[in-house]
Amino acid sequence: MILVTNRKEKVKETEDILGFPIEQVNLNIPEIQSLDVVEVSTDKAKKAYAQLKEPLIVDDTSLCINALNGLPGTFITWFVSQLGTEGIIKCVESGSSRKAQAITCISYADAEGKIFSFLGTVSGKIAFDPLGEGFGYDSIFIPCGYTKTFGELTKEEKNIISMRSIALNKFKNFLKSEK
Repeated sequence: MILVTNRKEKVKETEDILGFPIEQVNLNIPEIQSLDVVEVSTDKAKKAYAQLKEPLIVDDTSLCINALNGLPGTFITWFVSQLGTEGIIKCVESGSSRKAQAITCISYADAEGKIFSFLGTVSGKIAFDPLGEGFGYDSIFIPCGYTKTFGELTKEEKNIISMRSIALNKFKNFLKSEK
């Protein structure tokens, strides 16, 4: 299975969750500008399939912060690269809601190029300080029912509850049903 991404961390996480080897392919795919994570992921899968002409998966992730009216959403990568995780925390005023939703959409292009999308959502809140390791916004997102950020959880703990895990498990079940 091919995963189109430039992030080695996503490949390792995907392999750990799915339980089989993943081939990483870097493609320079222009992303559409949309706050709809399914629309962005589906478009990337179509463009990637047009280039590779073989089955593949892509993902897109969104962090929707209630106090910011759902921003940064699908633009989270740009927010982290421009503001850093501490800058994102500063955007959430101290008295406002820290509630947030982390969302991943896995889009799969089959051998004929038909696209199937699988959504995973985890509710949580934004931490007051970045804590732990990981990538992206792992150090500032605390999932509901936990006192630790994704970055503080062990890899195994995170892979059980993460939005990527939810979406990938839906994808895995889809693959099993197609056999």
